[in-house]
Amino acid sequence: MRLREQQGERRCFLDELHVFADPSNPQSMEFIYQIWKRIRKYDGSVWGATQQVEELLRASDGKKNYGGAVIENSLMKMFLPLAEKSIHDLMTQAQIKFSDSERKILKPRKKNKGEGIFIYADKRVHLLIEPTEVEWELMGGKPKEGEAG
Repeated sequence: MRLREQQGERRCFLDELHVFADPSNPQSMEFIYQIWKRIRKYDGSVWGATQQVEELLRASDGKKNYGGAVIENSLMKMFLPLAEKSIHDLMTQAQIKFSDSERKILKPRKKNKGEGIFIYADKRVHLLIEPTEVEWELMGGKPKEGEAG
């Protein structure tokens, strides 16, 4: 977790958010949920990222699914290609509705690297992320054909 403050704005960045979603310690995810709910009152924002949707959605105390609540309480959401089960879990446990064409974009294929869905409030756009040469350099170089990237 990293907190950055610029000109009075508070920003919290949480990478690998699923790590906080340990079912044996639901208090950690409850705390994250409370941050998500309240930070805007203090001129702040919180960003979270995970590749483990299933683990994030397991964060529950038996009454509330905190992982699902965090996703639902996010004004902006970006989804990159996901396993079919993760898409299903988002639709059933986090009440995210994906159209057939959006599910096709999110289903991993060789030809859809850099594609995704960006949701802002009730607006949705099809993303296509094309890194510049400088960005590829910062990420360690452009992958060769056939390599993960």
